Amino acid sequence: MKQALILVVALLAGCTNADDATRALKAAGYTDIQITGYRWFGCSKDDSIHTGFIATGRDGSKVTGIVCGELFFKGNTIRTD
Repeated sequence: MKQALILVVALLAGCTNADDATRALKAAGYTDIQITGYRWFGCSKDDSIHTGFIATGRDGSKVTGIVCGELFFKGNTIRTD
């Protein structure tokens, strides 16, 4: 049981894409981007990539959220908290 849990956590750690998330956030006008890793909630069931972030918005305020995406067929969606 413990080994199965470790395997699941290890697989989920790979379900982020910092480069694509950073590129999408920069294109949307965010600055001072920090990638926070995998986030469990916030994307649709069809999204396989869940990349959390903290950034500065266009108005200068701190923003947290998640960049959702899929491996092959879908672009990225930015969702803020």
